[in-house]
Amino acid sequence: MKTLDQNDIDLLLSKPLFRTLRAEDRARLLVHAKRRMLEAGEVLYDPQTPGTHVYLLQSGALRVEKNHAAVLVESGFAGEELVLGGRAYASTAVAALPTAVFMLPVYAISELVATNPRIKSLLFDSYAGAATTATDSAAEAREPARVSQLSVTRVEEERYGAQLIGWICAIVLPYLVFKMGMSGGLGKDAAYFLAIITSAVTMWVFTLVPAFIPPLFSILATILFDIAPPEVAVAGFASSGFFMLMSIFAIGALMVMSGLTYRISLQILKIIPASPFWYNVSLLLYGMILTPVIPSQLGRTTIILPFLSTLIGTAGGKKNDPAVAQLIVSAMAGVGLLASIFLTGKPANLIIFGLFDMQTQFAFAWLQWLIAASFTGIVLIALYFLIVTIFFKSKEHFGIHKHIIQSQVRTLGPMTGLEISALIAIGLVITGILTATYHKVDIAWMSMTIMVVLLLMGSLKRDDIGGRVDWTVIIFIASIITWVPVMKLTGLDKLVFSYFSWIGIYMKTQLPLFILGLSLFIVLLRLALPEIVAEILLVTLLLPLANQAGVSPWLIGFVVLTMCEAYIFPYQAPYHLQLKNHLANLGQDVLYEERTVIRYNVMLTIARIAAIYASLPFWKYLDIL
Repeated sequence: MKTLDQNDIDLLLSKPLFRTLRAEDRARLLVHAKRRMLEAGEVLYDPQTPGTHVYLLQSGALRVEKNHAAVLVESGFAGEELVLGGRAYASTAVAALPTAVFMLPVYAISELVATNPRIKSLLFDSYAGAATTATDSAAEAREPARVSQLSVTRVEEERYGAQLIGWICAIVLPYLVFKMGMSGGLGKDAAYFLAIITSAVTMWVFTLVPAFIPPLFSILATILFDIAPPEVAVAGFASSGFFMLMSIFAIGALMVMSGLTYRISLQILKIIPASPFWYNVSLLLYGMILTPVIPSQLGRTTIILPFLSTLIGTAGGKKNDPAVAQLIVSAMAGVGLLASIFLTGKPANLIIFGLFDMQTQFAFAWLQWLIAASFTGIVLIALYFLIVTIFFKSKEHFGIHKHIIQSQVRTLGPMTGLEISALIAIGLVITGILTATYHKVDIAWMSMTIMVVLLLMGSLKRDDIGGRVDWTVIIFIASIITWVPVMKLTGLDKLVFSYFSWIGIYMKTQLPLFILGLSLFIVLLRLALPEIVAEILLVTLLLPLANQAGVSPWLIGFVVLTMCEAYIFPYQAPYHLQLKNHLANLGQDVLYEERTVIRYNVMLTIARIAAIYASLPFWKYLDIL
């Protein structure tokens, strides 16, 4: 097995498989390919061989034996059943004469099959032609699907009981809260709204419906019960945060759709030395660069995953490899480490920004938010490097040959018009943010202008806005923003202050101890509640108390955002689950030890608390304290 030279690359690119792919997909697949020479009579694979590769014949011939019958394969694929649903090789392949094959990892081909039906048809035609009977091949392809369906059914049955309990709680608890509120002297509107919030939180906790539905339900119930005027109940959809998030999502979608993000990853690999250290640094920096531009951890993870799986594929393929674990934590740190440092780093930032009063919003616009959070971010990055230096001491060297990266860049060709449009759009957004103090234009309307221009030019189309912008997140945020105005209208904010005024006093007189207690409480709370739910509940309670106590609402909100981003176990972070599922689908989940990642997460959680405390003098210097 050897790395491809330029002649191999040119030959591989001429194969029908590669000719059917987009330039970006050809470049992605190219980095995974290897070449293997077989002597006559040498076994390429049999049913006991680990099913890791699909083979593409370069020269020679393979004798593919199955059920005491044999087929001579002189071109095309071998082992393609692994991509069509098989869990192991269904035949034995032996070199009939000196033979050369290209080795393509199953996980890399599977990624293409998922988005390109023509590739699946090509593989299926090849497999059907080599199979002893079409019936056998079809049955084998169907069997994993049948097993998978049975597994899904069992999971659904196990969830049914929890769902039933959840719906009962979502109906009964709000009723009890309403009755208790009325008997405790609450006004009718306040009791109704408290019951509505209870119902929404219950639906979140039990994951009864997608996360954006409970806030929509709360808007509808608020209007139907005449708790607040419609213009107050739906005010979030007219806020600047709504339009800013929509515009940033649209521009981020253009970056992905155009292939600009993949071109950037190749340029990074082209520039940096081919070593594990620089691969980890590049994953970290790539995620951090995306953080202010793609305001969703899941969105950033989607972009960075192909880059990560490519680097994992070069690491050697050993089980429980510390080098692979380090690549994973570098990717996750890139996605989430600075999520609270940028206003557009995650949806919750914009929710909390929308809950601030106008004076606080003006004081902590995009650039001012970044300045106030910058010291915490610097300390977090420094502590991250300290932690990975202690935890990961693998001396194994691996890398991607530079000539392969050069071939990938050539395969992509020159920048397309879409890529240039995306690059200009991002450049304008960044320039506008950095010069906001001079032109005085709100970032929301500036980014909205750029989005509209892209639509007018045809760079963004209707399908892109409809299918590539995460409208569920935008609806979620716009719906949640209205909670605080409705609470003020019903007097719930005064009720919160009267019941929890002692927290406000403690917040004002013992702020460092309060931050420590709040941070530890959040770590425990996040074991049970999703990040966004914990953030909303905490800021809904704490922001009125901070205002009454004369403590900066931004400071309290920032601590909540930074600590809620911390997690220990994968289930606590949807984007980590997304990564885990992606690696499992590619067969790369066995290449690292999850316990190592969990220990790292514990240390990073402690580092977050330390970074907040280290920032206290800086915030005092900025008159935030």
